[in-house]
Amino acid sequence: MAVVLSIGKIGVAHADYYTGRASGREGYYTDSGEKPGRWASRGAMNVTEGSLVTSAALRAVLACLDPGTGEQLGRRYNPAGRYTDALGVRRRRKAMSAYDMTYSVPKSVSVAWAVSDDDTRKQIEAAFDASTEAVISYLQRYAVASRAGTGGTERVEVPDGATVARFDQLAAGGSPPSSHNLDLTTDM
Repeated sequence: MAVVLSIGKIGVAHADYYTGRASGREGYYTDSGEKPGRWASRGAMNVTEGSLVTSAALRAVLACLDPGTGEQLGRRYNPAGRYTDALGVRRRRKAMSAYDMTYSVPKSVSVAWAVSDDDTRKQIEAAFDASTEAVISYLQRYAVASRAGTGGTERVEVPDGATVARFDQLAAGGSPPSSHNLDLTTDM
């Protein structure tokens, strides 16, 4: 199944949005009738793969804290700061602690899912799940690394991979439907 990937940067303040605890707002990823978010990969964090993503645990992970122990992992999350870019321009740092990686299937797949019987829907969901797992596995294997040394010039392998919170949205978006999966992948 073909997917389109879009990537965004997120910080600690976004945790409540993804888990549905934003004040006065319905949780797009939790109150829509879809399956709740689940941990797809534990990485270095104290989460259980397959367990529900809670707002408190996601907030801890995004703050580079182990959600089970509160231990600081990696550098402390710093939402502010300044740096000088390669051209010598002084810029404000935009802190981020994870990537919002959204995998969207072609509209025809979303429409097919919406108008299909239960057996066909299950087959589409299985293909969607397999494609998402394949992308997560590929990224864990080839894209997850860390930096060390002055200026982050040394590439360091991350044996446990990244921590990934997964939110599936098969019936999302209204008319026409727009099936997609959202994975929050840590950056620490």
